[in-house]
Amino acid sequence: MKRFTHLAVGAAVLLLAASVYASAQVPTERPLLEGRGPVAVSIELNGATTPQEVFRTDIELRLRQNGVRVAEKADSNLQLVLQVGAGPTGYRIYDATLQLLEPMARLRDYQASVPKPASESWVPVRSVASWSKAFLGFERSDLLEATVRTRARDLADAFINEYLAANRRK
Repeated sequence: MKRFTHLAVGAAVLLLAASVYASAQVPTERPLLEGRGPVAVSIELNGATTPQEVFRTDIELRLRQNGVRVAEKADSNLQLVLQVGAGPTGYRIYDATLQLLEPMARLRDYQASVPKPASESWVPVRSVASWSKAFLGFERSDLLEATVRTRARDLADAFINEYLAANRRK
C-alpha cells in the first residue's frame, strides 16, 4: 500500500508539473513591461529553510547586473513566492513563482480596473500580476536548497530577458 501511495503522489506531481510547465510557457505580452520604472523585490517563503535575504540578494544582484533598476519601494513589485511541502520519504515538493505585481484602482464610472501611477491621487484596490512565471518541482531533501536557489535565478533571468526585450535602447 505504501508503494502505491508513493507512485500515486509521484504521478500526481508529474501531471501537475506538466500543466504548470505548459501554462508557464505562454508568451508574455511585452507591452506590459515597456517603460517600467524601478522594481522593488519581495520574497514570500512557506516551508523553505533558506533565509529570505539569500533569495532577495540573488534576485536583486541579477537584476542590477543586467540594467534593471531596483528600489526599496516602487510601484512595481517583483515578488518571489516559494512554497515547499512534504513529498515521499526523502523528497520535497516545491513551487517557485516570480511575478510582477502592480497596483490597480477601480474607476468610479466603470466596472474595470486600470493601472495608475503612484504619483496620481487614487485609491489602490489591490495588486495584480502583470507578468508571471513558475516552476514546480520534486527534489531530494538534501538537494532542495541548491535547486530552489537555481530555479529562483532562472525565473529572474526569464524576467530580465523579457524586460530587456521590451525596453530595448534605441
